[in-house]
Amino acid sequence: MTAVIWLLIGLFRHKPPSGKRQPMVSVLIAARNEEGVIGKCLTALSKQDYPPERWELIVVDDDSEDATRAEVRRFREKFHKMKMLSIEDTPRGVAPKKHALSMGIRAASGAIILTTDADCLPPSGWITSMANQFDSDTDAVAGFSPLKGNGLVGAIAALDALINAVVSAGSIGQRRPATVAGRNFAFRRSVFLEIGGYGENIEGASGDDDLLLQRIGNHGGKVRFNPDVAAHVLSSAPLSIDAWWRMKRRHISAGKRYEPVLVAFSSMLYLFQIGLILSVILTLAGMVTPQQLLLMWGVKILVDGVTVAKAASILKVRRWLFPLIVAELISPLVFSLLIPTAMIGKVRWKGRELDS
Repeated sequence: MTAVIWLLIGLFRHKPPSGKRQPMVSVLIAARNEEGVIGKCLTALSKQDYPPERWELIVVDDDSEDATRAEVRRFREKFHKMKMLSIEDTPRGVAPKKHALSMGIRAASGAIILTTDADCLPPSGWITSMANQFDSDTDAVAGFSPLKGNGLVGAIAALDALINAVVSAGSIGQRRPATVAGRNFAFRRSVFLEIGGYGENIEGASGDDDLLLQRIGNHGGKVRFNPDVAAHVLSSAPLSIDAWWRMKRRHISAGKRYEPVLVAFSSMLYLFQIGLILSVILTLAGMVTPQQLLLMWGVKILVDGVTVAKAASILKVRRWLFPLIVAELISPLVFSLLIPTAMIGKVRWKGRELDS
């Protein structure tokens, strides 16, 4: 609960940038087997309102087994500057996506690297809004990436994306950046090179976003969170509970590589979830009164609700209250099972089995 209050305080510390900026930007997409979705993403990018001469598009094909490359080539004439790189062999001990992103960053001519995924739909003002966040002291900017879907899975994914934004914005506000969605992440190319890129985290399948953000923060970099609706990068929610579980397992697996302070922080949150489950068991055993149980859970739901409400207000997100209440009741059990499974074994991603 203390952790949530810490995040809430961080949410109140954000200040909008002053002035307008138009640095040279390199938009980077690492794509593998994305023939069915990358066309929509490139169409959205072709409608950006940022001056064409001030940005370039770099698509890195990560050894796709479908028609991704052909689909990208169809869009060459729509962009003032466009590069397509092809990766066929990834060095041993290097995560494929991180290798693809590293190659794209090294080929970039922009001072700012702006990453998204092939299944995303950046709005027309995305580059403008993210670039404007970079004052002279800013080294990285995290944006919001809502997920949209239908039914129960869509509601779960949408709320999950909002809660991830709470952690991102709150921790950044507290000057301890912890997480960011790689679908909407910007950083200075020079800083990436100065800190040695992904460093020792180049191995893990996940963490091309969180772990890089943390490295930038640990090296003294200033990080901003951009709540601007014009910079919200929409993506589709997983289509099934199983797909959502696999996605979360892959994302959470990066947690074992977090810096010690954040590992301790995450461990405390995990133990708190276990404690909530035990409180129910102890109540059923007659060792805790129903009134004590209701007080414990009620305070938790209230603090969580106030924090999410603040984030939803900042991000202009609606229809979050009912999913939050449902999630409050089931999330202790879900995450008590999900987190241990994410820390062991391999993960599957885009037809590959990778070390977590």
